[in-house]
Amino acid sequence: MVGIAVGMLTDGQNLNFAVPIDILAELLSQRPQRTLELGSLLEEVKGLQVQQSEEKFSSETDSPYQKKQTELETLLNNGVGEAGGNADDLLKVAHVAENINVDIATVAARRAADVRPSPDAYLLLANLLNAKYA
Repeated sequence: MVGIAVGMLTDGQNLNFAVPIDILAELLSQRPQRTLELGSLLEEVKGLQVQQSEEKFSSETDSPYQKKQTELETLLNNGVGEAGGNADDLLKVAHVAENINVDIATVAARRAADVRPSPDAYLLLANLLNAKYA
């Protein structure tokens, strides 16, 4: 059996935990599918944004405008979940969410910076925090 070591006990002599390579291969093969799902989810967000822009603004929770806003936020939260630990996908979600819900965009950008620190992630996070608190 071939496996990838994923953990060990510091008090256990020669005691390691592994994931079988066939399971790891299956997990890795599913990765592009997630990107496709995220891409279609973000396209759905963009289409819904267009629909919302055609609605008259209303702060009433049962108005068509606010119903679309709630739907947009749900899709974006799903997008953050879909992106998982992929920094590039998290940044995509953050950029799309930027003008819809700054809190969701901030969560995505912060997670991207945590996963893979980069100037792009930190700059986006700084801009989002500035927009929120300025």
